[in-house]
Amino acid sequence: MTAFRVEVTGTWRDLAQSTDQPWTQVFLVAAPGPTAARTAGVQLFGGEAARRRCLALPGCDARVLIDGE
Repeated sequence: MTAFRVEVTGTWRDLAQSTDQPWTQVFLVAAPGPTAARTAGVQLFGGEAARRRCLALPGCDARVLIDGE
């Protein structure tokens, strides 16, 4: 498996305050290819939102970063 840096941008809804906030996070993902890395990044983004007691809204964007980005 290859390591990929995946940048995921989306919106989190804070359930306690009923507010939406844009959020961008970069994850280091081990995956067999860039498509699988993007999928894993989106899943991690949702998990991170839940950990912070937020809800990741649908429609996030994920991209694999190349060296230098």
